[in-house]
Amino acid sequence: MKRKKLDLVAWFAAVILSLLLALWASVPARDGGNAKVPVITIKESTIASIELVGGDVSVAASRQRDVTDRWWISFERKPVPDPEGKSQEAVVQDRFMTSAKFKELIAQFSPLQALRVIGEVADDKLSEFGLKDSGKTLVLKDASGVELLSLKIGKQLYGARSMYVLNQQDHKVLLIAGELISDFEKPELRFFERAITSIDLEEIQAATLTQGSKTRRFGHTTKDAKGTLLWTADAAKETPVPQASSWFDRFMLIKAASYASKEDEASLAAAPVLFDVRLEGSGATTEVLQLKRRSGAGGPEFWIHSSYLNWHVKVAATRAETLQKDVSQILQD
Repeated sequence: MKRKKLDLVAWFAAVILSLLLALWASVPARDGGNAKVPVITIKESTIASIELVGGDVSVAASRQRDVTDRWWISFERKPVPDPEGKSQEAVVQDRFMTSAKFKELIAQFSPLQALRVIGEVADDKLSEFGLKDSGKTLVLKDASGVELLSLKIGKQLYGARSMYVLNQQDHKVLLIAGELISDFEKPELRFFERAITSIDLEEIQAATLTQGSKTRRFGHTTKDAKGTLLWTADAAKETPVPQASSWFDRFMLIKAASYASKEDEASLAAAPVLFDVRLEGSGATTEVLQLKRRSGAGGPEFWIHSSYLNWHVKVAATRAETLQKDVSQILQD
C-alpha cells in the first residue's frame, strides 16, 4: 500500500512537472527579456507608408520625398461611447509632420524583432491570442503600393506591454514589444514635430530681421566674459544689442501648435508677411521663417511659414503678437 502511494505521488509530480514545462513553453517571455528573435528585415528606404486601421483609430504615415524625405501622419480617432452607446465627444482628426523620433519607429522594422515566435496556430486557437476576430492591422507598403508587411494585431499580454500579432504573410503568431503599436496609435503624443527650425539657438551664427523695407542683420558669434553668446550689431560685432538678445531668445521658443490643412495652406501662401527672419547656422545652413496673421473665428490667428517644414503652422497668438510689436524697436538704427 505504501509503495502504491509513493508511485502515485511520483506520477502526480511528473504530471505537474510536464504541465509546468508545457505552460512555460507556450507562454511567451515577459517584457524586459534579453532574448529577441529577428523575424523579418525591411530596409528603411523602401518603406513609403505605414497604416494602422481598426477599433476607434485610423493612422496613416506617408513619406514625402519632396520635403527633405520627411514623414507626414494623418489620423482619425473616434470617441469611445458610454455604456448606453452614446458619446458627447467629437471625432478627433489631425495631420502633421513627424519629428526625428519617428525614425526610431521605422528602425524597428530593420529588423522586426519578436520577444517570442509562437509559430503557426490552428484557427480555433487564434482566439487565445486575440487574433480570431481582430479587425486591427498594421500594414507597411513601398512607393508602388506593394505590401511589405501586414500584421494582424491581437491582445496585450497580461501584466506586460508586449502584444500578440499575426504575420499574415507566413501565418506565424509573434509576441512583439507593445510600444511599436501603442506609440503609432497615439502619434500626436509621440511624433508631432513642434520645432519650426532645425537650427539650435547656440548654433546660430547670424540672423537677418526684415519688416517691410527695413532690414537689420545681427551677429551671434561674440561671447562675453562668462562665455555666453551675445547678439551684436552686424556693423560693429563687439557692440551687444540687449533688445535683440531678448527678442531672439523669445522667438526661438515658438513652437508649432497645429499644421495648416491643405486647403488653408493655399490661402496662407498669399497672406501678407508681418516680418521674416533669416537664420544662418554653421556651414551653409540657412532657414527662413515668416510670421503671418489672419482673422479667425476666435480672433486673430498667427501662422509661421518655415523653410525647415516647408509648411505653415499655427503658433501661440500672445507670444507672436508680442514679438511682432517689438520688431520696430529691434530694427532701429
